[in-house]
Amino acid sequence: MFFPTVRITFGQTNQDEGLRFVNEGDGGSFPAEAGGLECRQLAGNSENDLYLAIDSAFKDTNWMDVLVAVEFYAPERGLFDAQYDGRKPTAGTGAYSDTPAGIQFDGVGYWNKGAVVARGARFENRQNGGADLRLRVLCRDFYVRRVSAIACPRAFHLKWNMLRGFPDRLAA
Repeated sequence: MFFPTVRITFGQTNQDEGLRFVNEGDGGSFPAEAGGLECRQLAGNSENDLYLAIDSAFKDTNWMDVLVAVEFYAPERGLFDAQYDGRKPTAGTGAYSDTPAGIQFDGVGYWNKGAVVARGARFENRQNGGADLRLRVLCRDFYVRRVSAIACPRAFHLKWNMLRGFPDRLAA
């Protein structure tokens, strides 16, 4: 089964595949290396944001469900979720719709994968810097290797919530 996917792999030179990094003021980060891989290190605040813009070719509708998958390294405990340009009626709040659940991590210091679901996303570039999506991370020491956005039918994310881990076929 094929689901339309966009992704970005971070490093000294980012590899944009339909998902683009937006260097926005409150989303401070810089190229780094962690666990032997090139990546992007977030600013080191108690709350950090990473902004991303989605290519218009991926946005085939103004109402879609998207699985946001993140490959990350965190040597301390924390939590991340995503805020996306969603269906709330006003630009100020709808632009930062929250995913229904976040990902807690234990801080053991190895590469992890986790995913959250953005339901009813509209992706109209209403976030800071024209972004569609931001990772919101509550952890001072956090690194991101790859982010993927996978368009999926509503029934798929219901099954996803029952799975543990992250299927490799979606990460490729």
